[in-house]
Amino acid sequence: MSSTFMQHRHDEIFRKIDQGSTYTNISVDIFESISNMGRTDITDFVDKGKLLGVAECSVENVKRDRFEQVLKDAWNRGMIPGMLSGAFGKRQNGRYMDASLGDNEDSYNGMG
Repeated sequence: MSSTFMQHRHDEIFRKIDQGSTYTNISVDIFESISNMGRTDITDFVDKGKLLGVAECSVENVKRDRFEQVLKDAWNRGMIPGMLSGAFGKRQNGRYMDASLGDNEDSYNGMG
């Protein structure tokens, strides 16, 4: 995800919706961006999406290169109807994160 969102928009949204009162504990992990779905950054669509899907998984070392290539190829072929944007990232330990924004529930029916 873009650091622009964290530097310029996050704090305003955090205060506006009183997000601090919604939890008692939080853990944050940083993932290196691998690719975006489409040509725009997912943060450009944060206020347009109705559904946010987030998936995290671990991939064995010998399968990581293939896993990344399959996802990049799938996302480069085009978005699923109803999907606005998405981002795919990784950590050094083989953990991957996929986040996607959709404009309706039907956009997630074919993803699982």
